[in-house]
Amino acid sequence: MQTRKSLEANDLNINYLRNQTLPDVRAQVDYGLTGVGGTYVPRSIFGGDAPATLPSDRGYTSVLGDLLSNAYPRWTAQVNISYPIGHTQAEASLAQARLQYNQNLTQMKNQQLQVATQVRETARQVVTNQKRVETTRAAREFARSRLDAEQRKFAAGTSTNFLVFQAQRDLAQAANNELRAILDFQRSVIDFETVQQVPLNGATGATTTVTPAR
Repeated sequence: MQTRKSLEANDLNINYLRNQTLPDVRAQVDYGLTGVGGTYVPRSIFGGDAPATLPSDRGYTSVLGDLLSNAYPRWTAQVNISYPIGHTQAEASLAQARLQYNQNLTQMKNQQLQVATQVRETARQVVTNQKRVETTRAAREFARSRLDAEQRKFAAGTSTNFLVFQAQRDLAQAANNELRAILDFQRSVIDFETVQQVPLNGATGATTTVTPAR
């Protein structure tokens, strides 16, 4: 899940960096209103042959009237286009992000392969230990039958204490082998149930110790 989240973050980063390598186009439009106020003095009053006119005063009310009536509108429009020439930092960052994405993708595939391999190996261990239990159980039953036969022979006087003792020893050994096989089988079943949720020996490099309750 952590690797998948890293891939998603890398993908978003790649899209962002790819956008940074495109031409930059910026458009701006401004619209404004202007009001004229103050004292207006015609040029003809300073010289020339034109008859002079008296100065005119426009107060605050006249200025507000200009704004409300949109008497003096003002428009401004501009478009800026910039395009990087040659290799840029954005292209280098994009290449680095793509490399990181490929590395994380490879890491996730390796993790999936490791998890699948570990589950299969643990499942095979369960089957192997189950067969060991069956084999050791058959060996213990055979040892029990041999001991019974030796005891009957000893009772009939056709066997010795040594053979009876040897049969008892073989039965005890067979029982121990069966018990060990049963314990290994139960442990492998627990490992099989656990490995499907938590790596036993750290598929990502870390060691995880799990103590399941039965």
